[in-house]
Amino acid sequence: MELKRLADEGYDVYFSARNFLAISQILCERKKVISDFLWFAELYREDVRRRTKESLMRLKAMGIKLGRPKKKLLKERIIRLFKQGLKATHIAKVLQAEGIQVNADTIRRRLKEWSLR
Repeated sequence: MELKRLADEGYDVYFSARNFLAISQILCERKKVISDFLWFAELYREDVRRRTKESLMRLKAMGIKLGRPKKKLLKERIIRLFKQGLKATHIAKVLQAEGIQVNADTIRRRLKEWSLR
């Protein structure tokens, strides 16, 4: 309802169809038209939200894993480099030099996941 708040604060609201609000010069009628549009937009937003939530729950019930798959990393190699005293940034650079595209944040996350941090 951000648009409603802005309209209530006196900001002008423009529609893509020119002169749409020029139908009436009465401020009260213009506010009614704007509030109707806002109401329909809110209904649509809630409907999309509800359908998305239902779909995600259905997929989860089916056992379908959502999201980006985890990057496969060489756990033993990373642990060995970490135990040699290398920081996550340096481990990432070593792996990148070997052709493995990995970010230092990913290394930090995995070290924490493996209870090494």
